[in-house]
Amino acid sequence: MLTICMGKDLEKKKIFFSLLHPGWVKTDMGTNKAPLTPDAAAKNIFECLQAITNEHHCKLIDTRDGNKVTVIPY
Repeated sequence: MLTICMGKDLEKKKIFFSLLHPGWVKTDMGTNKAPLTPDAAAKNIFECLQAITNEHHCKLIDTRDGNKVTVIPY
């Protein structure tokens, strides 16, 4: 709910807002069992950011597919 409220408020100010989910990343918290390295996750996020359009405002985006923008319903 906070995401939706914040997104609507920021939209009035013409500020784009969305949430990015990087997937399970090999970190201290993610452990070595995670499938993504931090470098791969960062690359996917960067590619996803280049593919995002205004229709993705206030959405939760799964960045694991890189340049394919996948919206996670919530």
